[in-house]
Amino acid sequence: MGCCCVIMFSTVGIIANCMTVFLAGANADTGIDMVSLSSYFTFVTLTIAVCQPVSRLLFERYNARIVVAFFAALPGIGTALMALYNKPVYFWISGIINGFGLSLITFILVPTLMNKWFVTRIGFVMGICMAFSNIGGAIWAPVAGNLVVNMGWRTTVVIMGILSIFISCPVALIGIRRDPFEKSLQPYGINTIQKGDGGQKIELSGDTLKESLKRPWIYMIFIIAAGLFFIANFQPQITQYAVSIGFPINKGAAVSSMLMIGLIIGKVALGAINDKAGLGVSVTVGIICGIIGSILLISSGGMATMVFVGAMLFGIAFALMSIALPLYVRKAAGTKHFGSVYSVVSSVGNAASAVSGPIYGAIYEATGSYATSLVTCVVFMAVVLVMTWIIIAGTKNLWKNA
Repeated sequence: MGCCCVIMFSTVGIIANCMTVFLAGANADTGIDMVSLSSYFTFVTLTIAVCQPVSRLLFERYNARIVVAFFAALPGIGTALMALYNKPVYFWISGIINGFGLSLITFILVPTLMNKWFVTRIGFVMGICMAFSNIGGAIWAPVAGNLVVNMGWRTTVVIMGILSIFISCPVALIGIRRDPFEKSLQPYGINTIQKGDGGQKIELSGDTLKESLKRPWIYMIFIIAAGLFFIANFQPQITQYAVSIGFPINKGAAVSSMLMIGLIIGKVALGAINDKAGLGVSVTVGIICGIIGSILLISSGGMATMVFVGAMLFGIAFALMSIALPLYVRKAAGTKHFGSVYSVVSSVGNAASAVSGPIYGAIYEATGSYATSLVTCVVFMAVVLVMTWIIIAGTKNLWKNA
């Protein structure tokens, strides 16, 4: 768990959450328009969507420490290479490099390892690990901003890229283990174990991917994944939303910070609620927060208090993408083949994320406001909530040890 926290704090916190700072510096220095530079994110998201099954397979088949270190190093390398660029196409190449690395680190690593190391409190520990990516972003973004101002963006991307590698790779090589049996340990919270060759092993149950595709639940989870990723991808729009209702840019950035605070709170709190009351209650709480937050943002009329509170509540709902999605898969497909099923579900979500940005942009261009986009988010939240309870009812007691 500690190793995952450090890797999320460094690799995702530095590379993923500071990239807007790097690209803003590149825009000011090179004159490349932000539309072209922002296409970097499209290449990252599409690469993640395509490569997640591959990265999961590599993680399962080969030495976990070496594989994680390799994937953790790629985003640092891709980011440092940006110091050499003067044309948009090269930034897109870095988007592919970084996306390949993040395909394992961002969405696969924590859920897969936590499902092997923990039987109870899994929601809480996943929430803690995932929250460290946002904590890292909150800490590293100001550092990156000051470095850009004082040393230039080219020097900054080299420093931050190397820093990411030097923090995450040694931790991966020293501390990562695919499962507790490699250390002659048992999963946390396990009560029923079976002794076999190579140590004590837990009897896991669950569908293969092929078997999962024969059940209706997986297709509902695909829809939920698309909805949650679509909703969460409103995060890059929140500052522009604040500006569109009359906030100055610095106040708009503060709104984004409030959303990030809500996201951190949501990852920990919703994970803990899942452990205490179950997936249905956790998702319901998150969705209610998201709907209230959306209503406050739509009806704020520029009132700062409503906007800040709305952004924070909206951020809590965003946490469902990281926390709830692995738990849906665990409930509907079991744990035995969790990695293969979850990687495909996550790929569906990332594909939805890749198209959501242009959709949000098109809606704003057509309507002149973000209200319609927020209403669309509310509709997706309602769909997610209804399907959640259908899945819970249909998969009750389906899997032993799931």
